[in-house]
Amino acid sequence: MTNYGLSKDVIIACSTASNVKSAIGIIRISGNFDLLILQPLFSANLRNVIERNVFHSRLLDKDLVLDDALCTFFQNPKSYTGENVLELSVHGNPINISKIINVFVDRFGFRLAKPGEFTQRALFNKKLNLCQVEGLDLLLNANSGLVFNNGLRSLLSELSDQYRLLYEYYNQVRTDLEILIDFSEDIGEENSLKNFENNFIKLHAHVENLRHKCVFSPDALLNPKISLFGPVNAGKSSLFNQLIGSKRSIVSSMEGTTRDFISENLNFEQANFQLIDTAGLRDTPGDIVEAEGIKRTKEILVKSFFKILVISKEQYFSEVYREFYSIADLIVISHCDLDLDSNKKIEISGKKYLLIGFGSIGPQGQNSGSIGPQNQFSGPIGPIDNSFNFYGGSIGPISLDITTCILKIVSSRLAQVFANNPILINRQVDVITSIYADISEIKNIYKTGDVGLISNEINNIGSLIKELIGIVPSEDILNNIFDNFCIGK
Repeated sequence: MTNYGLSKDVIIACSTASNVKSAIGIIRISGNFDLLILQPLFSANLRNVIERNVFHSRLLDKDLVLDDALCTFFQNPKSYTGENVLELSVHGNPINISKIINVFVDRFGFRLAKPGEFTQRALFNKKLNLCQVEGLDLLLNANSGLVFNNGLRSLLSELSDQYRLLYEYYNQVRTDLEILIDFSEDIGEENSLKNFENNFIKLHAHVENLRHKCVFSPDALLNPKISLFGPVNAGKSSLFNQLIGSKRSIVSSMEGTTRDFISENLNFEQANFQLIDTAGLRDTPGDIVEAEGIKRTKEILVKSFFKILVISKEQYFSEVYREFYSIADLIVISHCDLDLDSNKKIEISGKKYLLIGFGSIGPQGQNSGSIGPQNQFSGPIGPIDNSFNFYGGSIGPISLDITTCILKIVSSRLAQVFANNPILINRQVDVITSIYADISEIKNIYKTGDVGLISNEINNIGSLIKELIGIVPSEDILNNIFDNFCIGK
C-alpha cells in the first residue's frame, strides 16, 4: 500500500509511454524548486523564460549534449499540480528519456514519482476534486469510446457539479430542520414545516436522479459481457463461432457438448465486449461436472450486460423453456430453415427476436450450411428500424448478416445506457445507494413526526455526501485510486 501523504520532494517522471519508442517523450518535474538552479543543464538563459510559454534549449550534462528539447515552465499555482512544474519534450527513445531523468536525479536529488503522484498533488492542492480524479482514472483506463467520454465528462466537472448541488440541497434541508426545531415559534411552525418539506422534495428528487444513473453495475458497463444461453443443442456454439469469425467452440449433434463457458473478446463500434458461450441449461441428475457448468452459466447471466437466449424452433414451443424468456434481452430462434411444424406461429410479446436457419447441428440437423446471410429466415419478425427494435408482423430477408445485426443490437443498447451518463465508479455508486436508502428512511420516519430521528438521519446523509464529494477522503480511497494510475500522471 502506497503512502499518499503530501510530500515536499521534487518529483520527476516520464508522462508519456516510457517503455516504447516514440517520436516525443514528455518528462514532467513538479515541486517547490527554483527554476534558476537548473541553469547548468540548459543552454537557454532561464532568466528569460516566460511562464506557460514554450522555449527551446539544449539539455546539457557538463560538456555533453543530452538532447535538443522544447520546454515549458508553469509557475505555481497556475499548474496541473499547483506547484512549479517544468515539462520537457524530448526525443522519445526510452534510453534517452531514462538518461535525462537520471541526470536530474543525480545532480539535484529529485525523486522518481510514484504512480499517480502528480494527480495526487493536484488533489491536495485543490486543482482537482476527488470526482475529477476518479473521472481521470476512468478516462486513462477506458477500453471503449463510451467509457472514455464518460470519464472526460467527470474530469470536466459535470458530475462533481451535480454532487455540489446535492450538497447545497442537503445544507438547505439541514438549515430548515434546525429552524423547525429551535425557531419555529418565532417564524411559525406551519411556515417552518412547509420550507422543510419543499426543500426535502428537491433533495429527494436530486438523489433519485443520481440513483437512476446507478442502475447498472459499473463492472457490467466497463467490461460488458454478451452471454449466449439456453437449452442444450440449440446452436449456441454455432452462433458463438459465427460472431467471433472462427471455430472456437466445438459444435456437435451430441447434447451437452459445452460443459463450461468459453469466452472471447469482441470489438465493435469502438466498444469492447466479452462474448461468452455458456453450458446448455437442463436437469443433470448425477452429472456433477455438467451441473457445475450450469451453475456457472447462471452466475455469468447475473453479471452479464446483454443476454441472448438461443433456442431451437422445436424447443420454443415447449413449456419447459418458458422461464428463460423473461431474462433474455434478445431471443434467437434457430433451425427455422427446417419445417418442424409450419402451422405453429411464433409470437413473442414485447421482446426482440430473430428467426434464423442453422446448418447441420442439433437434433434436428437435416440441412447443411452455415448461419451466414444465405441461410437467414424470412419470417414473422417484424420491421427492423434503425435501432433494431423488432415487432410483430412480417418482412422479407434481413439485409444485414447475423453477426452485424446482433452486434448492432447490443451496441445500440449500450449507447442508450451511456446516453444517461451512468456513474461508473463503484465507490460513488455505493455511497449514492446509501444516501437513497437514508432518504427513503426519512420519508418513513416523517410520518411518525419524530423530529429527533429525522435529524439523526439528516446528519448521516451529510456524512455520506461529504464522503461522496471527497471533502475528507480516506487513505483507503486514495490508495484505491492512485495505485491504479500510471507513473507520470
